[in-house]
Amino acid sequence: MERQVRELAQTEIERAAQARKITEQWRNALGGATDEKKEDIKDPHLLNLNPESRLAETLVYKLKPGQTLAGRQNKEHPPDFDFSGMGMMKDHCTFIWEGDKVLLVPNNNSRCLVNGKQIADSTELKHNYRVWLGNNYAFRFAFPGHEDKGERFDGETKADYFFAEAEIAAEVQKNSGGDENNGQPSALNHKLSEALKKVEQANIIASDLSREVLFKPKIVSNRVTGEKLVVVHAVLPQGTLTWPWEKFNVRLVDMVKSWESWQYASNNEQEFKLPDDDTNPFIDHDYQLVGEADVWLPSLGSMIDIEVDPPVLNISGAKEGELSVRIAPLDAKGEEGPWDVDDDEKADLDPFVDDPTELLNKEIGFVIKVNQLRFDVDLSNGGRSKYHDTWVRYKIVAGDVREDFTETQHVLSSVVDPKYNHSKRFSKFVDQDFLRHLQKGKITFQVWGKLVEDTKGLNKNTNLPPGWKRVAAFQDPDGKLHLSLPTPAGKA
Repeated sequence: MERQVRELAQTEIERAAQARKITEQWRNALGGATDEKKEDIKDPHLLNLNPESRLAETLVYKLKPGQTLAGRQNKEHPPDFDFSGMGMMKDHCTFIWEGDKVLLVPNNNSRCLVNGKQIADSTELKHNYRVWLGNNYAFRFAFPGHEDKGERFDGETKADYFFAEAEIAAEVQKNSGGDENNGQPSALNHKLSEALKKVEQANIIASDLSREVLFKPKIVSNRVTGEKLVVVHAVLPQGTLTWPWEKFNVRLVDMVKSWESWQYASNNEQEFKLPDDDTNPFIDHDYQLVGEADVWLPSLGSMIDIEVDPPVLNISGAKEGELSVRIAPLDAKGEEGPWDVDDDEKADLDPFVDDPTELLNKEIGFVIKVNQLRFDVDLSNGGRSKYHDTWVRYKIVAGDVREDFTETQHVLSSVVDPKYNHSKRFSKFVDQDFLRHLQKGKITFQVWGKLVEDTKGLNKNTNLPPGWKRVAAFQDPDGKLHLSLPTPAGKA
């Protein structure tokens, strides 16, 4: 009642001023949206797009003659449209309205898309064009009185949120070669488009938080089933991590939370610092699958010694190194060869068979040895392995039999040639499934390890002469090396 009495006592001027204040607060909360009905607006304007149809085109952002600035909150240079979402920068872009032409000009290499394509220069907007700002702001541009120069949509097709998203997906497919060139099914391309959007969001967060990491989506094939999967490469100065899609999504949620904390601190001029433990979404202390090495078994099917150095291939098919493996048959006494042909007793123990079917329904023994791994290294990066705490695991898979993994010891240091000196004996009954495995199967050896903490660690404990150390250098156009960059003219 007291509030009602006060309101009744207000003059018309006071009530109008209060209404203007409420309207201004409402406009500020919505980033500069007008309270006018879109049907009444005659100036060029942006209408918000939303996957929820009831929320689509409910916010209208009217351009003013001349320049209209859009961007993140900035006390020194307040924007006309205050969009503080993911991927938005201060002074993000400028809309220029002069006569019958409206231009969109991105600033500071900001992310601005028109009809699904990212633009780098001034671009003219026409009626019904779709505009994306940052990572999440989608609009339909309307230019009353100039509809005939814009795009027309008839029937069921609408310039809505899903249409705007599909344009981005189509652009991604075109740039990647699409279905015809890559032979990828459209469902996979759709998933890749989704991945690109989320990966771009992660890259924006990493840039805002000054993290030295670049995320890239990658399509890989399952080596067993052939199924194509989307993974994410996290490219760090010391090497590349491969995150399964599910793991990346979990990490992205934590990245967004960190970004929101950073934005709050930035808006309130507070210091922000990411933690240095496992709660930091950019830190990954988990073991990584370095790669896999295959050893085929036909020689063992004839009970012949196998000694090979198969390449270790990472999930993208690139070579990481070579693994030294030996699989040796055992005789009836459980001993390894060689069997001396001049010694009748030892010669009789030789388990060699001409035809693997001779082993059917018999018990055989063999030993698997994993000696060492030799990493391929980058000499320009100190000639050190980018992995430490490495180990190898494998298992024998034949028919419906699935054994547990056998693991070697861990080698904690980041040496180029970790030595595992692993040896394990096996005794197997040869049924039809195991015989088929000996004739056409293989054993896959997985190499696991952790990425070194930083690139500086790559240069520690190297065998250099006393008093020597590695340093970073710069090379000029003449090929000479310098310890520092030249001082720009006019600067101390």
